[in-house]
Amino acid sequence: MKLNLGCGFAIKKGYTNVDYIKNKGVDIVHDLNSFPYPFKDNSADEIYMSDVLEHLEDHLAVLKECRRIIKPSGVIRLQLPHFSYYRAFQPLHKTFWHLGYFDRFVHATKQGSAEQFNWFSIKRRKIHFLKGLLFWNYLIDFLVNISSKTQEIYEASFAFIFPAENFEIELKKK
Repeated sequence: MKLNLGCGFAIKKGYTNVDYIKNKGVDIVHDLNSFPYPFKDNSADEIYMSDVLEHLEDHLAVLKECRRIIKPSGVIRLQLPHFSYYRAFQPLHKTFWHLGYFDRFVHATKQGSAEQFNWFSIKRRKIHFLKGLLFWNYLIDFLVNISSKTQEIYEASFAFIFPAENFEIELKKK
């Protein structure tokens, strides 16, 4: 089973499309702010969420619920607006996103009040830039995505000089 959570009008063939509004192609109507989701433990091979997580009230609870649903070999694919992009500042967005946020789910530690969870391994991450007439973004896209280190350097030093549009991250359940 593959889930497309918060699909809206972006219906994906071969997926169970889930949204809180019954639109054409939506298979299951469910509010993603309401737990538990109507799926069994370890039942999904893939969970896909594109431009959804930033709209939800408790993203930590959502990721915990996705972890419950995904099979041990499954992948959670997320696409989120990058914090440097002007559209990230919409009033309906609950938080701003950067790749480093997901590092807290890779290692289990407690540092003061900051909890980190050993929930996922990061399978892939990529920062996307607007292209078209912004020809320099082709080079920036290549340079930033050489490694996770160059992505970290970009986010820490150059994100507001050369804003990214969004990023993708793939998480694998541990």
